[in-house]
Amino acid sequence: MIVVTGNVGLLSATAESFRSHGARQIAGVFSLRMIGFAISAVSYLIAARILGPERWGGLAAALVLPGMLAAFLDLGLPISNVYYLNRSRDAGVLFLNGAIFLTVVSLVSVCLSGAAMLWGVQIKYFAAIHSAGVVLAALATTYLLLLRAFLQQFLRGLHCYHVPIASQIYHDVFRLGAILTLFCFLEITVDALVLIAFSALLLVDVYLLRFVALKIRIRKAHPSFSQFRENMSYGLRHFLGTSLEALNTRIDLLVLALFLDQRTLGIYALAAGLGEIVHFVPWAVGYVLQPKLTREDDPFRRQAIVRRCLGVTSAVLVTSWVSFAVVGSWLVVWVCGTQYRDSYLPAVFLMGGHVWLGLATVMNKYFTATGRPEICSLTRALNLPIKAAALYFLCRYFGVTGAALSFGISSLALLLITCAVYRRIVSVDLLKSGHY
Repeated sequence: MIVVTGNVGLLSATAESFRSHGARQIAGVFSLRMIGFAISAVSYLIAARILGPERWGGLAAALVLPGMLAAFLDLGLPISNVYYLNRSRDAGVLFLNGAIFLTVVSLVSVCLSGAAMLWGVQIKYFAAIHSAGVVLAALATTYLLLLRAFLQQFLRGLHCYHVPIASQIYHDVFRLGAILTLFCFLEITVDALVLIAFSALLLVDVYLLRFVALKIRIRKAHPSFSQFRENMSYGLRHFLGTSLEALNTRIDLLVLALFLDQRTLGIYALAAGLGEIVHFVPWAVGYVLQPKLTREDDPFRRQAIVRRCLGVTSAVLVTSWVSFAVVGSWLVVWVCGTQYRDSYLPAVFLMGGHVWLGLATVMNKYFTATGRPEICSLTRALNLPIKAAALYFLCRYFGVTGAALSFGISSLALLLITCAVYRRIVSVDLLKSGHY
């Protein structure tokens, strides 16, 4: 075992530096994300209560497939831009390479899906949608989600932390306004909510494109195959991890949508949304953490920053989880109605899973920031058999509650695996740098 000695002063100085500068940025991102979360939660709960479990399940099924496709089609390119922008690569070249690649990939996938439906292939995920045009709009959100992730990560690499968060707030405000307009003057339907999701994403992408255009000189840039190859080398090593993470967090809805009736799926979908309430905490921390770790060359200072972030993140996550477990039963019935009473227990298990997943996510920023994203993929690959086995057996015997419990178990397993790998990697880094 490596024992760190003689560095107490450095650890304290690093913690104080991060507390004064990095913590302020995290607090700013966290505050903006809280505002967006509150607005999003209001629109989410209004729509869920009015639609009822059956139609809410239909909406969840319609939107889960585009979200999953978006997670699998970016091939790690957005996160690689964060790394290389902080390594002084040409921003214009990175932007053009990524924009061209993502556009081609998403257009091919949407066209193939649309052609399959025109030829009569029935996709069960869109059973609640009554218009072919709305189905195509749902599929087109795949590209809009890809573009949004690409632009947000690009601005993050340029250290424009607050613009992507502000864009998310605009997205949530637009969606809430549209839902309230439907509620007051028309009718809230699954088709209408899909079109609202499409329109909100389109507006956000235009807003983000405007800021990127102001930050870099796109017209003077030219695509570079060598830079694209370098990006893909980094991105693909990270891609497996993000894909497996998407499977861990979304495969339950993706699978349950094929076998459950829409009412039961709606109950589980609301529980999934409630469980993700705490997700914005590690998201806000990691959003600022990775670029800072990428710029930091001293492994001991990197470790100090990660430990500081883990302490704050765990305190907030565990407090939120315990609070929801105490008052969540009453809260779900009061806000969403008695029709969603059965969502409470799955939501508790799912939120616990997001607590463990959030802590693992913060630790993973160390790997991506030090140019070793394949370690994130390794930890998730090791966890995949646990997830598959838990989902199969628990869902088979305990239904949607078992599916929620499987997420909590697999997320805890992922955290333990990540802790073991993180401890090993950090020890090696400190040994190489002489801090031992």
